[in-house]
Amino acid sequence: HEPTPTAPSAASGSVKNVLKVALSRRSSMRSSQEIKNFEEAANQGLLQHVSEATHEAVSNELQRCQAWYTRTPVFLLVFVVVFALGVFSMLYPSRFVALIANMAP
Repeated sequence: HEPTPTAPSAASGSVKNVLKVALSRRSSMRSSQEIKNFEEAANQGLLQHVSEATHEAVSNELQRCQAWYTRTPVFLLVFVVVFALGVFSMLYPSRFVALIANMAP
């Protein structure tokens, strides 16, 4: 049986379509035998070389699809603020505990 090329040609569609096909192929490789076959094909040079322009286009498309909060420090900043508010909400009221205990006649 003749190996099928895994890298689609430029005439097959846009980078977005190429990514969809590649991701669906990758997610469909569930068995260890399929993964082993893929690794053997890569080692034997059966996979096609990806040009620099294609690699750059795929990288740009993946970066564009990445969630906005992982591209910016907003996620970390929001986590730190929420954590600080949680700690503050536990520590700030504790200074009134002594006043409440001393209210008895």
